[in-house]
Amino acid sequence: MIPAKISCFADLVDKDQQADYSVNMLEQIRVKNFALIDDLTLEFHPRLNVFTGETGAGKTILIDALSAVLGERLDLVSLRLKEEGCLTEAVFNVVKTTRTRGNVFGAWFGEDAGKRRELEELRSLEAGREREIDLLKFQIGEISRVNPKPDEDAKLKEEHIRLANAEKLYEKAAHVVDRLSEGEGSAIEQIGQCSKFLSELAAIDSSLKPLTQEIESVESGLDEIARSVRDYQDSISFDADRLKAVEERIDALATVKRKYGGSLEAALTFLTESKKRLSLLENSEVRGKELEKSLAELETKVRRAGKKLSEERSEAAAKLKSLIERELKDLGIAHARFECRVEKSEPAETGCERVEFYISPNLGEEMLPLAKIISGGEASRVMLALKRALIDSDEIPTMIFDEIDTNIGGRLGSVVGEKLAEIAKKHQVLLVTHLPQIASFADQHIKVSKSVEGKRTKTHYAVIDSEARVRELAEMMAGEKKSEVATKHAREMLAAQR
Repeated sequence: MIPAKISCFADLVDKDQQADYSVNMLEQIRVKNFALIDDLTLEFHPRLNVFTGETGAGKTILIDALSAVLGERLDLVSLRLKEEGCLTEAVFNVVKTTRTRGNVFGAWFGEDAGKRRELEELRSLEAGREREIDLLKFQIGEISRVNPKPDEDAKLKEEHIRLANAEKLYEKAAHVVDRLSEGEGSAIEQIGQCSKFLSELAAIDSSLKPLTQEIESVESGLDEIARSVRDYQDSISFDADRLKAVEERIDALATVKRKYGGSLEAALTFLTESKKRLSLLENSEVRGKELEKSLAELETKVRRAGKKLSEERSEAAAKLKSLIERELKDLGIAHARFECRVEKSEPAETGCERVEFYISPNLGEEMLPLAKIISGGEASRVMLALKRALIDSDEIPTMIFDEIDTNIGGRLGSVVGEKLAEIAKKHQVLLVTHLPQIASFADQHIKVSKSVEGKRTKTHYAVIDSEARVRELAEMMAGEKKSEVATKHAREMLAAQR
């Protein structure tokens, strides 16, 4: 498995709050040791970002790295230096949103499904219900009579040890007090004599004064210890009744632990869950009637909302057909036929229909599902047509197009460029292209090049502007050989987009 660091929306916003936020656009990508990329940090424009460069330079490598950030699996082929691992890191702009639109049918359908599951569960409880209620009441009563508290057994065990060993504890404490302070020749008495002798020595030799302070501190500390032990000795209880009560309580808790999970924590959890289960069983009839009434009302709402949604879908499908066919004609697929088929299906949160796009890109061909019959270039142009037709309703913040210029010429390239520029007014676009006509529409132009350094090949990405951009467009038209006509044409294309 290849290590990859990812910084994106899910890492920036608390999971419980993600519904209130949305990813607005891709701001930056950092890639290290990925394919031919050594170490790259690239910032993106919020509108149209175009990648150009000669074939084989590595224009799509960055798109592959972004795919890895978004969850696609990496393999060892993508790893430049396998011993170092790789880094693919993207930073997205995240904004708080106010959601005003919603799927009414989906909400009601979800509520209906949830209540139906609850009703089925209640009905499944009927078998053996009374027997289970009796058992739960007995178990709840047995635990509740003992009324255990968290960690009570550990505290009682400590108290039992003290009570059972009270005589021994008292005797040992008395020995400590006697040796420290009360007996003849006690430690405190002898330390006091030593302190007196040190003070006499310090009166003659002042260098010993620090030692007098230290021994006084020792004497004070021993006195404090003696007082504490004396207080402990006085607190020792010889209460036989309390010892018996503690032993009985420990036995009661042990019974509860043995029967309900092996620990007090498990027994208390069992008690909580049993109370919930008992409440459910005792109120199942009342709750069942409430659910049946609610489901009858929801069924009417779901049916009406589903019918309305179906009508809206059929109407939208007809509009989308004409819009897409017009866009496809503009994009050079002149004889394309498009259909948005709405077919009845089992009800789900998305409605009572299954929606699938069908297309016939060439004259005389039958309509087939869009995903099955079109090539990469056609797929990109169909996607462009869809995005252009749905520009006001599509909520995807960043769109990526590759191979969109396959098998199209300069005039059609200008049309594609115009449509991409229109989409980029409302969405961020990342685009790989070989056509200068398309590249001239870029808000940010990124040139991709390849070089050999030592024994390694590296791909480079550079944001270009002004004359560098003119040269790139001219080279895309005329190759590396300088051409005044191509340079002039490049300037005209860029001027036309300003």
